[in-house]
Amino acid sequence: MARVNTYRCDGCGVLKGAANEWWMVGTGTAGMEIWRWSDDRAQGAGERFLHMCGRECVQKFIERWMGEQGGQHEPGNYSDDRPTA
Repeated sequence: MARVNTYRCDGCGVLKGAANEWWMVGTGTAGMEIWRWSDDRAQGAGERFLHMCGRECVQKFIERWMGEQGGQHEPGNYSDDRPTA
């Protein structure tokens, strides 16, 4: 049976749908990289990304990241106003 992956936005908490314009953000000590959504990359072993549901969440993340002088962020540890349920 095929495995079905579900993704939740690391910015606002919304679940990914089939037709959404999602983005993937990777951060590290050298900077930040942003990719258009790729199911293959999202499921890749050993890579960790923040999953973002759209441009607004990506822009909010970039503003915070720059304000924190490029601090390290882990998936699920970025938004204070993200739903908890």
